[in-house]
Amino acid sequence: FKQKTAYEIPKRDWSSDVCSSDLKKYRSGWCFADVTDEWRVKTFTGIEEGSTSNRAEMLAVIEALKYANGRECVIFTDSMLVANGASTWVWELERTGWKTLRGNDVANKDLWQDLLEVLLISQAEIKWIKGKNTRSPHYYFNKLADSEAKRVVR
Repeated sequence: FKQKTAYEIPKRDWSSDVCSSDLKKYRSGWCFADVTDEWRVKTFTGIEEGSTSNRAEMLAVIEALKYANGRECVIFTDSMLVANGASTWVWELERTGWKTLRGNDVANKDLWQDLLEVLLISQAEIKWIKGKNTRSPHYYFNKLADSEAKRVVR
């Protein structure tokens, strides 16, 4: 069971997201959680058949941004792909017609386009954070999201 993790915590009322990949079944689950000021947690999950962990990482952030619906939030992710992609690469990819430096089509073009679409209407800041740090308050959200994503891919 291979897993990747991303989680999100807000400036106001947010929390966490993750994905897990089951390589035997070739499908990925994603999860994010909305955390209120009172630390009440509501999780959201999904699954994509024929998917990869990179796609699940991206889907978790895209779905969290859709749920935020333009509200101010900060998403912390241990996926450098998502963090760098959302803050820098997606704008350049759009400018180049969704092509890599070598002129090839970018992988997961559909998700990069979806990510750009929700970033344009969001007030979100996406930051990279080191994963699996047991001393971090984000560790709780990582565990929560991880268990939800694993449940989804069963």
